[in-house]
Order: sequence, then C-alpha cells, then structure tokens
Amino acid sequence: MQFLKIFQSAILLFVTTIIPSIGLSIERPIILSTLNKTSTLNQELLEKTNQFLNTKFSHKHIKFSGNGLVNRQTYQLIVGKKELDKISEKAALNIISYITKLECEEYISSHPLINNIICIQFEQPLKHYINLSKSIYPERKDIITLLSETHISTKETDLYCYLDEIKFIYVNEKGALNLKELRRVLGQNSVFIMLPLPGLYNQNNIQEILINSYHKKTPVIAFSTSLTRAGASISLHSSTEQIAKQIANIIHKHYTLKDTFKDKKILEPDNFEISTNERVIKSIGAIPPDKKDIVRIKELIR
Repeated sequence: MQFLKIFQSAILLFVTTIIPSIGLSIERPIILSTLNKTSTLNQELLEKTNQFLNTKFSHKHIKFSGNGLVNRQTYQLIVGKKELDKISEKAALNIISYITKLECEEYISSHPLINNIICIQFEQPLKHYINLSKSIYPERKDIITLLSETHISTKETDLYCYLDEIKFIYVNEKGALNLKELRRVLGQNSVFIMLPLPGLYNQNNIQEILINSYHKKTPVIAFSTSLTRAGASISLHSSTEQIAKQIANIIHKHYTLKDTFKDKKILEPDNFEISTNERVIKSIGAIPPDKKDIVRIKELIR
C-alpha cells in the first residue's frame, strides 16, 4: 500500500512538473483531491465532477485521495465542516467546499491567511423558500421556521431581511423546542419552513415538527429529499449532479485561465430541484403539483 502511494505521487509529479519543464507540449491534467475516502456524498461529487470535466470540457484529469501533490491544477473538493477544518493554511490551494453558508463564513473568519476558497452553500437562498411557500400556498399567510439564539446574529443578514414575514420558534441549547408554542402557531393559515442551519435540527425535534404539522394540516417545506420521504410536503434542494456541474464549471473557468483562486467567495447553488410527498400533500387537503406546475414554480421562485 505504501509503495502504491509513492508510485502514484511519482506519476503525478512526472506528469505535472517534469514533462512541462523539459519543453514537451502537454496539457497539464487537473488533479481533483479529496481527504475523505469513505463519505458517499464526497465520492459521488468527485465522480460526477470528473464526468462533467470529461464530457463537457474534455480536460485531462487525475483523481487523487489524501495528501498528495499540490500545484496550480490541484482542486481540493471538501464536503462539510469537519473536512474543511482539516485543511491547514500552508497546504490550502484551490479549495472548493460544499458547506452551509454560516459554516463557511465562520471558517473564513477563523482562517484569515486562506484567500483561495470557493464555498458553494448547501442551503438554497431564504428568498427561494419564501417564494415557494407563496407560490404553492398563497392563501397561507403565516410562514414559520425554527431557530436558536445563536443563529440570530449580524452574520445572518438574510434572516433580518425577512423578520416581518417570518415567525420564529426558538429551541434551547439542546435543540428542544416548546411544543405548546409549536402547536399554537401551526394550522390552516401557516406553512413551516425547515432551514438547514448548522446544529439546529436533531431526530427528536424533526419528528415533533413533522408529526404536529401533519395533525394540524400544515405543509412543511424542507431542504432534502430524506425529509420529504419522512413526512415533509415539499423539499427544495440541489441534486448531487447539479452541484457537480457547478464545481466543474468553476474548475474549467480557473483552469482555462491557468490561474489559482485569489479570493474568498460564497456562491449560491446554480440550480435546484423540487421534490414532493403526494400522500402528505393530499392529507392536508391540497393538490400535489404536477411536472408542469413544478417547472412553472421553479421559474417563479428564482
């Protein structure tokens, strides 16, 4: 195993450094690097990004897992805060991270020497959730969401923009919510939006929200297909393929310019999907949107 790693690194060094130095005309390959070999999402993003680099841009590329050769054509694909925290300021080069907006802001703030990171935020813009609610349930005027005290800060500027439109229910430091308050605000005139803020949801409060909203005939707009399957009415999310395509476009842009990332950016997802749970939608007395409705709604909420 150790010999294989040494051999792999030697090949990378030869292809990306030695061959160009002796004047041979060869396109330097893109090196996609990831620290996590076991994460399903990480590997899926890596594979699909490779596919887009091949089919759309015809770039030569090499996949590499672990701490290997780093040069101008190396792009470190990082999913989640735990993996991002493993990147040292000395080793960082061309970081593309798929992470929540708040977690990326905290990382950038605590690593001032890193100036070459692009974060694609995991969550959709808050305005998309609100516009989705208004498009599908225009008669329901109360939009409700869950927050903790730590999320009401100057960093969460999006939340402050919608203070007049959203009613907040707060959880304590352990994620427990006030069931009496939850049941009071749920009803025929409300929609509950689940925002993917870090450290907010756990198995208990998710179950309490879904069960109580079901009994109160209140639709829940969530942020993943797993929550839709669990009992949310609708989810607004980006597919792995959509994120991989966005990553490939970012790499292509910088690789073509033969340039490294020179700044810190937090990008919204380029595209998104809407998934529905027809059984739950019907149970609250609504009509599930068909494919044409979903296409129309996606255009309205952008």
